[in-house]
Amino acid sequence: MKLLVGSVALLFVITANATILGTTGSSPIGIAIDADGNVYTANAGSNNVSKITPDGTSNIFGATGSSPVGIAIDAVGNVYTANVGSSDVSKITPDGTSSILGTTGDFPQLLATDAAGNIYIANTNSRNVSKITPDGTSTILGATDIGPNGIEVDADGNVYTANSGSDNVSKITTDGNSTILGETGSSPAGIAIDADGNVYTANSNSNDVSKITPDGTSNILGTTGSSPIGIAIDADGNVYTANTNSNDVSKITPDGTSTIFGTTGDSPQFLVLDADSNVYITNRGSDNVSKITPAAPAPATATATAVPTSPLWLLGIMAGLLSLVGIRKLRKA
Repeated sequence: MKLLVGSVALLFVITANATILGTTGSSPIGIAIDADGNVYTANAGSNNVSKITPDGTSNIFGATGSSPVGIAIDAVGNVYTANVGSSDVSKITPDGTSSILGTTGDFPQLLATDAAGNIYIANTNSRNVSKITPDGTSTILGATDIGPNGIEVDADGNVYTANSGSDNVSKITTDGNSTILGETGSSPAGIAIDADGNVYTANSNSNDVSKITPDGTSNILGTTGSSPIGIAIDADGNVYTANTNSNDVSKITPDGTSTIFGTTGDSPQFLVLDADSNVYITNRGSDNVSKITPAAPAPATATATAVPTSPLWLLGIMAGLLSLVGIRKLRKA
C-alpha cells in the first residue's frame, strides 16, 4: 500500500445546463438509472422509490422497508434498496410489486449488484458486507474497516467499500478474503471503479477525490466543492461528485483538472450518469432530482475550495434518519 502526495489542480467554474428533472418522495438519497433513461430514487423519509421518466413524469414506483438509502437496478429491471431502519433489502419488480429479498447486517446504507444478480450491502455499524443471492439467501461475505458506506463490485466479483471511519478502502474477494486496498482522504463516502480497475472515493471532509490503482498506490486526483458524497465516472474517465454543502457537482478530468460542472437543488446526495454524460442528482433537501447537461466551458477565475461547515456527511444522514423513523440501532452499536 503506497500513499503519494502531489499537486492538485485549482478549482474553476464552467457553465452547464442545470434543470430540475422531477419530484420525488421525502428525503431522496440513493439514485439509479435504467437502460431507457428512467431515474429511480430511494426516499428515506417516505419509505418508497420514485420513478421519473425522461420527460419528467414522476410517480411512486413501489414501497420499501424502513428508511431506504442505497438503490440499484439489475439487468431485468428489478429495483433494490438497502433499508437502514429495518436492516434488510427490498426488491421491487418492474410492475411495482414489492417484497423483502433478504436481511443484512447493522445499518445497511449503500448496495451494488453483480452480473449474476447477487446484491452486496455495506453495513456501517457491523463493519462488514452482506451478500444476498437472487433467491434471498443472505450471508456475510467479509469484514471491512470502520464505517463502510460506499460499495462497488468489479468485473471479477471483487467488492470494494469506502470506510468513512478509517479513511481507507477495503477489498473483499469472492471467497471472502478481506484486505485494505489503499488509503483515502478524510471521511470517504461514495466509491466508483473505472474500466481499468482504479478505485475512486469522494472524501467528504477533505473536499477531494482519491484515486487508488489496483496495486494500492493512492493519490489525490483533484479537489471538489464542499462535502462531496456521491461519485460517478463517465466513459472518458472524468469523475463527478455531488457536493452536499455547496449544492453543486464537481467534474475532475483524468489529469486532475477540477471544475464546477453545474448547480443542484438543496443538499445533493448521490448521482448517476447516462450514456450521454448527463448527470442526475438526488436533492435530499428539496425532494427532487436535478439533471445537468454538458455544455462548453466558460472562462472563470480560480476559487478556493470551500471548507465544510457541517459535521461528517454520514452523521448528518444518521441524524436525519433517526428523526424520521426513530431508529434505536445506534444505541446498540
